[in-house]
Formats: sequence, C-alpha cells, structure tokens
Amino acid sequence: DRHRAERKKAAVQFGFAPGRIHFVDHHTAHAAGAYYGWGRFDEPILVLTNDGAGDGLCASASIGEGGRLRRLAAVPESESVGNIYAMITFLMGMVPLEHEYKLMGMAPYASEKSSRQVYEMFRRLLEFRTDDPLLWERRNGCPETYYSYDFFREMLELKRFDAVCGGLQMFAEDMLSTWVRNAIQKTGIRNVALSGGCF
Repeated sequence: DRHRAERKKAAVQFGFAPGRIHFVDHHTAHAAGAYYGWGRFDEPILVLTNDGAGDGLCASASIGEGGRLRRLAAVPESESVGNIYAMITFLMGMVPLEHEYKLMGMAPYASEKSSRQVYEMFRRLLEFRTDDPLLWERRNGCPETYYSYDFFREMLELKRFDAVCGGLQMFAEDMLSTWVRNAIQKTGIRNVALSGGCF
C-alpha cells in the first residue's frame, strides 16, 4: 500500500488526475502486453505468463478474445519455476534475477547424462495437478521456492556446475513446454502468446 501511495503521488505530481490512476496486477500487465501487442482481436488466443513472482503469482493462463482477457488459472509464487532458477543462480555464485542467462549459456556444455541426472532431481519437485493441468504444485519436500536456499544447497552439493546448469535448463524447458501443451489441450486454442521473465 505504501509503494502504491508513493507511485500515485509521483503520478499526480506529473499532472495525472488521481481518479484516473489505476493499478494492474503484475500478471495481468504481462498478459495485456502479450495480447494487445499481438493486435488481432478477431480470434481467440491463449495467453500464458510465467516469471519469478509478481503480486503473489508466478504464472497465469488466460484467453484473449474480442479485445478482452479472461483468466483461467493462476499459480501462486510459492510454486515458481523462475524462483527456483533464480535460487540456483544465487547458489552458483551469481546475481539472481540478472545472471540466469549465464546458467542458460552453460547448459549445452554439460553432458546429456549428467544433465539428465540433475534434471531428474528437479523434476520430482513440481507436479501438474490431475484436476487442472494448468496448475502445478510442489512435491517431495520442496519448500516455498522463495525460501529454498538451504534445500537446494543440500540437494545440489558436490554436483558439477555444468551438470547443474544443464539439468536446471532441461527442467525449466520441460515444465514450460508441458504447461503450454496442457493449456492448448485444455482450451483447444492453438494460437499462443507468451510473456514474463521465464518465457
């Protein structure tokens, strides 16, 4: 609330009328950027957002049609693939939310075998829900992803840095591509717009 008040005050100082200032949640803003940026409103499009976290969520699935967005599902930030990636970036001695590209760049240099072993460790931590394939949940003792430093440090101790990068990238790609397939299958909509840091 304090941050919103400060932002509103700054906007008013720039000449905006207070009654015309509205706040939009993080994933709605991502979805709007993808949908309205696409610019075609004559047919439905599946709009998926995924990033570390924003306004309590890490992902959302919506349908854009006729110039409007309708949210179908939202995943809480406690289940965040992006937060996991950021935490591993930090564990690798780099700056989270900035140096993830370095891990992604290292990923192809790891052997398929070593990457697959680390991937299997990550894969068992998140699982798509059987009652709604647009949602996933943490499993097998994975803590809320924002508070997972000790958990991942113990899990990855003595694993080669390139294998960690390769397994993490494989995991992130698998989770996101499976999610996209699930959303297409559930909605029947094959036009897809993606937004957010993970995408």
